[in-house]
Amino acid sequence: VIDDILDGHVQVVIAYGVEGSGRTTLLAQYAKRHSENAVCLFLSGTSRWGCDADIARADFANQIEWILNKRELPSDTCIDAALLRKLLIELTRRAKRRSEVYYFIIDGLFENAKWKSEIRQLIMTELPLVSTSRCKFIFSQTPECPLDAELAQLRHEVLRIPRFTEEESFRYLSDLNLSVEQARELHNICTGMPGYLSTAKRILQSKPQMYLFSNLPATLTELFELEWKCVSGADDRTYRYLA
Repeated sequence: VIDDILDGHVQVVIAYGVEGSGRTTLLAQYAKRHSENAVCLFLSGTSRWGCDADIARADFANQIEWILNKRELPSDTCIDAALLRKLLIELTRRAKRRSEVYYFIIDGLFENAKWKSEIRQLIMTELPLVSTSRCKFIFSQTPECPLDAELAQLRHEVLRIPRFTEEESFRYLSDLNLSVEQARELHNICTGMPGYLSTAKRILQSKPQMYLFSNLPATLTELFELEWKCVSGADDRTYRYLA
């Protein structure tokens, strides 16, 4: 669907959905499908360290260097706005020369905005949002987080992520060999939300079916707590990182 939207004059796609709708999963799958042409930034809403603009710039620069030369920049490289601009110029020249399109996939930018103002500024001023049609952008957005006013002025289209129908949930869970009653129960508990169904599927792929269905939660919050219990054998440092 995203390819269809971007196959034209649209420069920006906004993947719009409520919590649990699968926005991040959708963007991650799209990035995987276009791994040779994608530059990605997945931002955490729980860590200031993960929202540092210098780290984001270095991440962008290393990914572009990999696309261009199949290597990362040397560890002692000073990655500043000038270097990122140089790499972006090389990328856009290559895109034009080869008639290729490159995708900048950015998740979580509009959540906890007070932590991410510097990254938003970096994206709006240092990335080629308007300079070339060979670079397309995909962002995620929730109803609680308004779109950046400057970004909203660009030629964009909103992709609203719907809930799964019961039939779609059945198809998504079909490789787990569940009964119709079990699949329907999961669909109802997850309210058809792809993100929550994905959590349930991960549990079922890592534990026997009885583990989930004998502890089937009444709320979605409890579903995440149940998945958390699946993380075994981790030390305190690992748990702090996951939190």
